[in-house]
Amino acid sequence: MKIWLMLFGLLLACPLWSVPREITAAKAEIRPVIDGKFNDPAWAKAEWHNDFRVLERNTAPVQQTRFKILSDQFGIYLAISCADSFIKTEKHPHDYALWNDDCIEVFLIPEAEVSTDLNVREYYQFVVNPSESRFDQFSVGGIANPNWNAPWEAATAIHEKGWDTEIFIPYSSLQLKAGRNIWRLNIGREDHGKSTFEVSTWNPMPKFQALDQFAYLKGLDIDFERYNVEMSDVDLSVKPLDGKAVPFVTGELRYRPGSRLTVRCVINENDAVRSLTSQDIIVPDSGRVSIEFPTKITATGDYRLKLFVMDTKGTVYYREEMRRVDVAPIHMEMVKPFYRGQIMSSQPDKEVYLHCSLMVPETELPSCRLLMELTDGGGNAVHREERRNLKPEEAFRFDAGSFKPDKYRIETTLLKDDKAQGKVTSEFRVVPAAKNEIWLNPERQVVINGGKFFPSGFLGCNKDVIQLISECGYNLIHIYTLNQRDIPVIREFLDEAHKLGLMVTFYPFYKMKPGFFGFGPENSSVLPQEGRERIAELVNAVIDHPAFFGWYLYDEPRGAEWCAQLKQVYEFLRKIDPYHPVLGLDNTPMGCINKKAHCDIHVLDLYPGPRKDNSFHFPLASVYSGVALMDRELGREGVWYCPQAFDQDSFADRQNNFRAPTYQETRCVVYASIVSGATGIVPYKIGEPRIKYFERYSNSGIFASPEMKIGFLDGIGPEIKALSPVYLSETVKDAVAADHKDIKIMVKKHQGNYFIFAVNLSPEAIKDVVLHNAPARGRWKVICENRMINDVLKDSFAPYDVHIYTDGDFKDPVDVNEIKKKITAELAKFREIK
Repeated sequence: MKIWLMLFGLLLACPLWSVPREITAAKAEIRPVIDGKFNDPAWAKAEWHNDFRVLERNTAPVQQTRFKILSDQFGIYLAISCADSFIKTEKHPHDYALWNDDCIEVFLIPEAEVSTDLNVREYYQFVVNPSESRFDQFSVGGIANPNWNAPWEAATAIHEKGWDTEIFIPYSSLQLKAGRNIWRLNIGREDHGKSTFEVSTWNPMPKFQALDQFAYLKGLDIDFERYNVEMSDVDLSVKPLDGKAVPFVTGELRYRPGSRLTVRCVINENDAVRSLTSQDIIVPDSGRVSIEFPTKITATGDYRLKLFVMDTKGTVYYREEMRRVDVAPIHMEMVKPFYRGQIMSSQPDKEVYLHCSLMVPETELPSCRLLMELTDGGGNAVHREERRNLKPEEAFRFDAGSFKPDKYRIETTLLKDDKAQGKVTSEFRVVPAAKNEIWLNPERQVVINGGKFFPSGFLGCNKDVIQLISECGYNLIHIYTLNQRDIPVIREFLDEAHKLGLMVTFYPFYKMKPGFFGFGPENSSVLPQEGRERIAELVNAVIDHPAFFGWYLYDEPRGAEWCAQLKQVYEFLRKIDPYHPVLGLDNTPMGCINKKAHCDIHVLDLYPGPRKDNSFHFPLASVYSGVALMDRELGREGVWYCPQAFDQDSFADRQNNFRAPTYQETRCVVYASIVSGATGIVPYKIGEPRIKYFERYSNSGIFASPEMKIGFLDGIGPEIKALSPVYLSETVKDAVAADHKDIKIMVKKHQGNYFIFAVNLSPEAIKDVVLHNAPARGRWKVICENRMINDVLKDSFAPYDVHIYTDGDFKDPVDVNEIKKKITAELAKFREIK
């Protein structure tokens, strides 16, 4: 959370910016060697470009940067020289947050015209530090994907005057658009001095992601027809071959007919090559050719698939992605129990359900049988089933309601002619009954002691505001420092929260101080020797308290070693506390997705970052697409959203372009997240009530502006409380569709009535939107707006508007128009006093 604020504070916006610069890449007659040195003859023909400017201030940096740029038929080359009297750098794993070191960042857009639609803007980002560590990602609509990788090259050289880097970015790794040979480019630099930190860019910028301010890049030598390769339906999946389960790479390639190509597949596990295969093809007249060839993978695991398509000159297409492969001839998924593979006493459904897929030719199934054996923690047989006359898909189901608390092991064996062909195992746990049992159901909604619960509250609270939070309809609070207190004080705080109807979450690290990079001021990524004992002490002290919700494990952690340590802590917490979920927070969707299996509930704090000119750091629609992406990728783990509840101006020490989110914008992102799959809303942060409006104070929170104070306390809180039972009710999928792409829809059915949530993600007003296929009920009430719609469900939307329709009689918890009037009156009163 706080790391976002520090970085965001560097992106303060300035009201006026010059027309983007232009630059022409010199032609590279001979490809330079990427070695961090600039002694190749090609560089002699390129001119130096300098005059970097400090981000936001548009002033000269303390230490200058200069660069040259070349291009040829293969890609773009950069030589960048950084004057530096103090170099901060370490060797890091790939895709580490290198901006915590000195580094160079290259931003590319492979076209000249930047879309006015913030939701479809794209750019590529390449980062290198002086130790040659690299980071790369591709971003669409404000949603970055650091899992995107490319075979770009970077080499560095450190010398007495600073450091240099040489970079090559191949065209084959980018999505080129025919005829677009004028691109957008910017180069940024993070410079960590002994006592200063500056961010500068070659083209003056209000922020890194102000794409329309990127410079124009000309002079590119691109054969678009050569790079016009398309690959679809790429997969790495197991198929039977010669009686064995073999992973195959499959897909469809589209290219110009008659071309001779080589498709090469490299499969890595960590940094080791596990399979290297290739296939020569001639593209037929149809321009389409199916790719299918076996790999040499022999073990189940997570693999990085790299696909190269090459002609006689070199690579024309590259693709890289992570895939999990199960090589056994039998695959088994534990459908139930859903959460953590464990059964609690308050769960009404105690069925164990296993789904088996057999990777065996159907002609061989008659000679096969399937054996399922269940044993308890002591190895004693509990249940046994045998199947003959097998089908490709089989299932085992049994009731574990009478099982005693223990850990159980299921071993499923595929036999052919009584000889084992493959064996898979899985485990589940029956936990003892407890006073307070919290888990996630298959819809990933929170369940407390058998009852559904929609969490809504604030991250970063303090004792002084918990009564106010409760009075405004919220039910959950998070305290950053509660784990630092003595256990009697922690229990006393929980008692007080319980009286107010609040649940509490906090760090599990008793008397320890976790940070973004590790423990304590040294940022150690290793849990202290007594760390597990301290965690266990805190668990034992609060595990039975009715106000304790779960463990807040991490807040935007950075670094592979630190994240690996946090995963171990998560596994330890699961073992010693099966009754409470573990939460983890990160500020990008991919940051959350990359930490799958590190927690039970992922909290996304992707803040729009509104500005006085009504631009945003991220478009509001990115909240919808980000939560939707997490909802698809995180499987059985929960997804919550953390709305921005602060004004970035509160953290500034000078005039800037930031402002607080409006009530309209906040309500939009809240419902955008709920519609796209979020099952909890926890804004950051509430702040201190004594603060005056627009006062610069780091803990002002919602009290920095009437838009937030009134919006969250009088509007959002009561509305979420009243509608929570509806959010938790049955979702009617694909029931209603809007005739405009920016209107996102969710339909719920609660107590026999329909509730239709419609969110306008656009900054533009949209008139006369028809919601097709809405149930023909005659009259629709618009909740929280004191109006009705007759017959056809047709309505207009202001920018970032939210409408909620029901065909039932639902009492309005608030009137959004009255909330807006109250905010306007409060602002007018403040201006009068001022």
